[in-house]
Amino acid sequence: MITEPEMAEEPESPPPADLVSDEDRRPLFGGSVRRQPWVWAAGGAVAASLAWAAALHVTHYGRTAAPDLHGYHLNGSPCTAISLEPLTDSVSAGSILPDQPFLRKGPALDHVYCALTSSLQTGGGWANTYVVEVTVDLHKKTDPRAEFTDTYNPPVSSPTMGEVNGTYVLPDPGAVTRIQAGIGDLAYVSSGTTHQSLSVLYGGAVVSLSVDAIKTWEGGGKEPTTADGNPPAATTTVDITALRPVVLRTVRHLMSELSS
Repeated sequence: MITEPEMAEEPESPPPADLVSDEDRRPLFGGSVRRQPWVWAAGGAVAASLAWAAALHVTHYGRTAAPDLHGYHLNGSPCTAISLEPLTDSVSAGSILPDQPFLRKGPALDHVYCALTSSLQTGGGWANTYVVEVTVDLHKKTDPRAEFTDTYNPPVSSPTMGEVNGTYVLPDPGAVTRIQAGIGDLAYVSSGTTHQSLSVLYGGAVVSLSVDAIKTWEGGGKEPTTADGNPPAATTTVDITALRPVVLRTVRHLMSELSS
């Protein structure tokens, strides 16, 4: 006679451990131990990125040194009779009207813009009016060379009229821009009949000075005109080509003042 235990099926023996796949193996504390190749790849990429970032931090790769300001600093307006000598001696007879300066300081850039006007009587109620403008930018974080070239050596196109102290000045369309040697790291001079300017890059400092001139009526009554209603010949142009070397000496003096 066969008893019941003998009739029952015997349980299957578990397969050898070396035949059990990762998919079939169960973890001790729940969850899956199924291995995903991309997990290992992602982990390796993260580790490599962290190592690369650490190397960049240690070697300071990609960082650039702050540009040299050569001791320049901004304290108020540079548009004074003393700071702009000898130009102010050439374009005024003691009467200079300064414009309200615009000064802004920040962690990356200090900027100032100012202007002044002066007049020299030429007789018959007419005067030569000069407009002098100065801009100083101190770049404390990045090298401004590329922006300097784009700003101060551009192609001349569509000049627009500007106003300083109520005086309107149209930029000289015939002005020619050239490189000026012997001052700063790079400099451009723009010279025309009624316009002279010089812009200098020196380390992180950018200094620009311009002077424009026009004829203005300062006599009593209405401005005279010719029979056909046009301005007389006296109001055509003011030739200031002789001021080009004066502008150069003035910018040298101004740069000295900015570092004192």
